[in-house]
Amino acid sequence: MIGGALCYTSPPSHLATAGNALTILKTAVIALEAGTAMAVAVLVGLFIGMQIDDRLGIHLPIFAILGPMIGLASGAYSFGRVAQFMKKPKGE
Repeated sequence: MIGGALCYTSPPSHLATAGNALTILKTAVIALEAGTAMAVAVLVGLFIGMQIDDRLGIHLPIFAILGPMIGLASGAYSFGRVAQFMKKPKGE
């Protein structure tokens, strides 16, 4: 057998077909969007918290800790909304 497993005429059934590949791509994009939204929310919360600490002259990073926590909650809420969107049937 020359070429071994690389010489086949039709793709193996475990590989994504053309109709399935789009679904996999959409899922990957949605997961990337949810992860990016979570990271951005935490970083924005950190930045705002650090700015509040600086402007108030607080030496303890109280708002620099609370900001990312609020950002994490916001990101989790956003992730939940994306998850609900993905669960909806296509007819709705």
